[in-house]
Amino acid sequence: MKKLGVFVATSLISLVNIPAAEAAVVTFGNPAGDSFNLLGDGTTYSEAGLTFTSSVSGQLATWQSASLYNAAGNGVLWQEYGAQTVTATLTGGGSFLLNSIDLADLYNAPASGRIALSWTTTSGSGSQSLMLDSAKGLQTFTLNLADVTSFTLEQGGPYFQLDNVNFSIAAVPEPSTWMMMLLGVGGIGMALRRRRSAGMRFVPAQG
Repeated sequence: MKKLGVFVATSLISLVNIPAAEAAVVTFGNPAGDSFNLLGDGTTYSEAGLTFTSSVSGQLATWQSASLYNAAGNGVLWQEYGAQTVTATLTGGGSFLLNSIDLADLYNAPASGRIALSWTTTSGSGSQSLMLDSAKGLQTFTLNLADVTSFTLEQGGPYFQLDNVNFSIAAVPEPSTWMMMLLGVGGIGMALRRRRSAGMRFVPAQG
């Protein structure tokens, strides 16, 4: 019985040792100077596992760190014209948890207004408006959107700059971990069956 208890304990440990989600943050670099640089080729930009794509080619840029327009003091993403969108997807495909993003108006004026956010998931889609306040600097929007396959921000009024895209990817267990999980489930089932068997007593019929 002691050996069975050790086996069940080991099995339970294998169940809880499933790899946790891997978190990452896109910060768009830290360019020097007082003007701006294109991000990537200006149409797509990849960092930390996400790829950002502009709906209009050549429009992805970042304010340089010394620019008065930079709301973060480091890298940010913006687009030159309104009525266009930027869409983020997992590099190589797949889904992720979108934890939060930081936004400010494009010129850090500041200017308040609504930024349209939409997203797709493995089971559907959704949208909401993110309301920028009238203070300078970045504003954090906590989203906690699960199973996201893409999200899109639309340049409207006010235009925006984006920073600190915080997301997580569920880690895929190694084959050995899957095996331990299966053994764990089997071990727990075996323990329960033995306990039931041990608890059964034969009662002779009364004659």
